[in-house]
Amino acid sequence: MSALSPFTGAAALRFLGPRERQVLEHVINRLSQKEIAAELDIGVSTVNTYTQRIYEKLHVRSRREIIARCKSGIRNSSEIQGLC
Repeated sequence: MSALSPFTGAAALRFLGPRERQVLEHVINRLSQKEIAAELDIGVSTVNTYTQRIYEKLHVRSRREIIARCKSGIRNSSEIQGLC
């Protein structure tokens, strides 16, 4: 976990836009970029852009790190949806 950001879990989600939260929910559920694109009816390159923005905002460098960061304070996907 990166030491650059003190935010974890629900606190970190406040920095994400609604679409970024949707992408994040699918990342946490371990969907591939292609699966996320199909689920949200957007292009894979758009998913990649959202994913990179999430990485930057949460100060993480990998999917594994983002999952660990978010799951440290988010008990279920309804917490993500509640912030949208």
